[in-house]
Amino acid sequence: MKHPFIKKIIISLSILMIGSLSLVSCNPNEEEGKTPSSYDKFFTYSGKFDEKDYLKVFDDKVKKVGNDNNGGEEVILRGFNAGGYLIIEHWMSAFQPFSPNPDENGDRFDHETVTNIFTRRFGKERTVELWSHYRDSFWTNNDYLNAKEMGVNSIRLPFSYMSIDPEYNNVYEIEGEKYNFEVLDNFIKNCADQGIYVILDLHGAYGSQNGQDHSGTELGSASEVDFYTNEEKQQKTIDLWVEITKRYKDNPAIACFDLLNEPGEKANQTGELHWEFYDKLTKAIREVDTDRILMYESCWDGKNLPDPSLYNWDNCIYSYHNYTNTEDINSHLNSFRNKLNGIDYETFDGPYNMGEFTCYGNKDSWNQTLDFLNDNGWSWHTWTYKLNIKPNGYNYPGWGIYYTHANPVDPLTDSYDEIWNKFDEVNTLKGEDMRFNDGTPLRSIIRNHIN
Repeated sequence: MKHPFIKKIIISLSILMIGSLSLVSCNPNEEEGKTPSSYDKFFTYSGKFDEKDYLKVFDDKVKKVGNDNNGGEEVILRGFNAGGYLIIEHWMSAFQPFSPNPDENGDRFDHETVTNIFTRRFGKERTVELWSHYRDSFWTNNDYLNAKEMGVNSIRLPFSYMSIDPEYNNVYEIEGEKYNFEVLDNFIKNCADQGIYVILDLHGAYGSQNGQDHSGTELGSASEVDFYTNEEKQQKTIDLWVEITKRYKDNPAIACFDLLNEPGEKANQTGELHWEFYDKLTKAIREVDTDRILMYESCWDGKNLPDPSLYNWDNCIYSYHNYTNTEDINSHLNSFRNKLNGIDYETFDGPYNMGEFTCYGNKDSWNQTLDFLNDNGWSWHTWTYKLNIKPNGYNYPGWGIYYTHANPVDPLTDSYDEIWNKFDEVNTLKGEDMRFNDGTPLRSIIRNHIN
């Protein structure tokens, strides 16, 4: 086990080295003294992308800008979600719920609560170290290679404010900086090295936009979700997106910004209240960057997003999630047909993304659903890359492309070393493929439907 202090020094040196590289121009003909753009900074240390690969919406299709910034090759984004890398849900992560040892938070189990327990028990520095070790174990270079082998051209990366804001004891503080973008920087860089675009998905806004555990803060009821009336929470979230926009402006390895995951309170439907926040956020981002594709999510159907002309939104993708809760092939496919028909009825002319879905343990459902989405020209990203199967637990067929078998962490009773060692086990290489009854791995089904 690395000593926390030693690892902190290593991380600091790495940040300094990246910072030093960012001062070197990637253009040998660049004028002396010219300030490098964020594009130059990014490509001093990464990338199979160049400025021609930057994505925008032309004629209702996502396309590379090409040589003349007038719309080149069409790109239909297809891949998976990175899932529990930067956010946790106890059912898919290496954690067990508190019962029968409830904390003062009752049955609530979310990222914020676990972080607070770690901080109370081990202190801030060791809490940051635990989360860093979890991330280092959960996602390694092998996982980028797995993605490349599957042929995906994009990965949706769920993250929260805690992934970037050091105040919440998930990432180290950088002197003089409000945010620490290291986890996003590294993920984008390593995906770019494999020629894979990244969708940055804000899964958890300050204070929680939906009150669900996967936002980082679980709330008891929809009435407790005050995000859309709380100016402070909204402004902190807007400020975060503005800084993200500044940092990654012109970066062609990012497909789009997914502004807010499942914005409805406790999975309720979205309407004008949510659209007004989207518009406020859009205006702030567009003051910095007029070119980035913005992705707007609906809870849950076509009627739950406005015609983009109502707010003068442009260069955008509308994204939907669909969980059918059935392995019956006909019921499952009919659910997807009804979803797409309802969206088509609203007459918004694409592009569209199915941002989260699973077809469970039915191989035929996977084949038919992916064919159906492809035939309709949709982008899609399965939920999720991997999950952890508890000992003697239900294996959630089809929810993960890979399964790990880490002994789940009890944040209240496990020692620091026990938690550290259990986090070692979330490495994909220590897990296995999800396979159907006939032995076919899910990853091969996905690979066969990418092109």
